Amino acid sequence: MHVVATELQRGDLHTFSSGSIVDAVCASIAVPGFFEPVQIGENHYVDGSIISVLPTLTASQLGADIIIASDVFLELGKEKNLSSLWFKIWTIIQKERKAANENMADILLKSGREHSPGIWQQESILHYFYEDGKK
Repeated sequence: MHVVATELQRGDLHTFSSGSIVDAVCASIAVPGFFEPVQIGENHYVDGSIISVLPTLTASQLGADIIIASDVFLELGKEKNLSSLWFKIWTIIQKERKAANENMADILLKSGREHSPGIWQQESILHYFYEDGKK
């Protein structure tokens, strides 16, 4: 398994291919403004999407035969608080960068939802991807 995160000192995309999967995933989803950077060894890491929104190129370079990508950027509705506004801004920033990488995925799972269930409702997000994957 490979997990990508952004290394803060150099601003490079880093691929974790060994070591603690928990640390790697925590680093990979450490969205700035919501979570603190994760220290692994001497370095600090944040969300990999800062560099690569959908790391299909990384998967291809690592020799993947089939690439299954998850589109976690859900369309957002009306912003009711600062966190939902920040999430919408984040989505807008990443939208164009994501489109180019979607084409490299052999299978692209999307939630099919118009509104995000919220950053703290991961089980709901996973449910929608599970249902999409069964189609």
